Amino acid sequence: MCPTEPELDTQRREPEFDSLASGLSYSLITNIVQRGIGFLRNIALCYFLTDRELGFWALASTFFVLAAPLSVLGLPGCFGKFIEFFRVRGQFSTFVKQASIGSLFGSVLLLLLLVIFHRRSSVLVFGTELSASTMFIVAVVLLLVTAFNFVTELLSGLRQPRIVSRMLLVNSLVFTVASIAICFIRPSWESLVFAFGISALAGLLPATTLRQRLREYDETENGSSDPLGIWRRIFPFAISVWMMNALANSFDVVDRYMILNFITDSAVAHGVLGQLHSAKLLPALLVSLAMVVGGMLLPYLSAEWEKSNRAQVNAMMELTLKLGAFFCSCFAVATVVTAPILFRWIWAGRYSVGESMLSLVIACSSWASLTFLVQNYLWCIEKSKWITGSIAFSLAGNIALNGWMIPRWGLLGAVLATTIATLAHFAIIVWLSHRSGCRFSGSAIFLSLLPICVLISGYFAAIILAGIVVLAGRTSWFLTQDEKMVIERGLQPICRRLAWRQSCFALTPSC
Repeated sequence: MCPTEPELDTQRREPEFDSLASGLSYSLITNIVQRGIGFLRNIALCYFLTDRELGFWALASTFFVLAAPLSVLGLPGCFGKFIEFFRVRGQFSTFVKQASIGSLFGSVLLLLLLVIFHRRSSVLVFGTELSASTMFIVAVVLLLVTAFNFVTELLSGLRQPRIVSRMLLVNSLVFTVASIAICFIRPSWESLVFAFGISALAGLLPATTLRQRLREYDETENGSSDPLGIWRRIFPFAISVWMMNALANSFDVVDRYMILNFITDSAVAHGVLGQLHSAKLLPALLVSLAMVVGGMLLPYLSAEWEKSNRAQVNAMMELTLKLGAFFCSCFAVATVVTAPILFRWIWAGRYSVGESMLSLVIACSSWASLTFLVQNYLWCIEKSKWITGSIAFSLAGNIALNGWMIPRWGLLGAVLATTIATLAHFAIIVWLSHRSGCRFSGSAIFLSLLPICVLISGYFAAIILAGIVVLAGRTSWFLTQDEKMVIERGLQPICRRLAWRQSCFALTPSC
């Protein structure tokens, strides 16, 4: 045994954490509510803002998504994989401290760069020069968003999805109230940035039990406190997370910045970005939900992997892909069928170009969501380089397709290029997972291709999904008996909660 490697102690007392079934069930319900609140908020923002102001806000929110994970050097992404690893080796506290110091250093450094070089940074981010005060506000809000993301990643790694769900819900509620209230006074994208910072700060309030959870893990701390050894273990993984975030977020925003580049008129370009933002409004809910579920899934996969339960990891991934594909397809159908209510009635046709792009955008978002779920297997087996390589390859293809299609077809070309590149990336991730030992069945692959039906017709896709539900219940074509039992166990906590509330209200209205 290597003398620098702490001895593994499998007899350590297990800290308290939520089970995968109950945690995911609770989180899904909470996040659906949260996304619903966010959807209503975005409807209101599109109503209050012009398409140009909406374009600026799209760039600002894109910058927060892109810059926040980059500033922390990928270190919070290590929590899901390595918390259990260092806990059983008695190095948990040292690991968290080192990751916190590194993240703080990167965040403060980026804030200083944004403030000092505000002219260049504003042109780079927004395509036009902004004042120093505006960029200072953007930098401070970015720091708050980074802190919020760090805490949610830490709690997800501690397998506390309920607390994470509450944080996300509070964040969404506060941003909704603050942004709409500010838009009544001063409807502008700068006001939304300020409200976004307030919501990130408020979202930290439900994390008051974090210190208690950390204490539970600290009780198991008796290993060697070797910071250099910890950095040698996590640094390759963190760099992979950092590069993956940079490439993945660039993949997501490349169409926006290429539109900004190919359309020389700034006012027209920001208007086109506003139309694109309206088309991504509903699909963004699906992608964000998949990211939340994927982040919660990784610690459970890692825990089973550390116990050498390879078959259990494969079974979890198989069921995840099946349920994820079916849910994404249902969401896509509901989006396409109900879109006229939003685009034609509520927004009175102001975003008709965005409506015409919706079917392609929702199909693209479905495959992006499934990619977030499936790549958890590669994270679990520490094949992060493969994820980075697949994103780099897909990003290069996305840039090439956008560069060829945007000058010819404008916004349609940008959306079509991103959709083709996203489907290719999903196929690569599935192939790499299969090659690494995660054997997906033919039924899982078939379900993952269902979003194609939305491109034909939303009603046609609905008929196909209804047939799949009937066959899944009466045969084993799509779900095995073991998978059906897992689903039933996952739904039991929700059913018990709903039954309790129903009986409670039946007994007394004041319950």
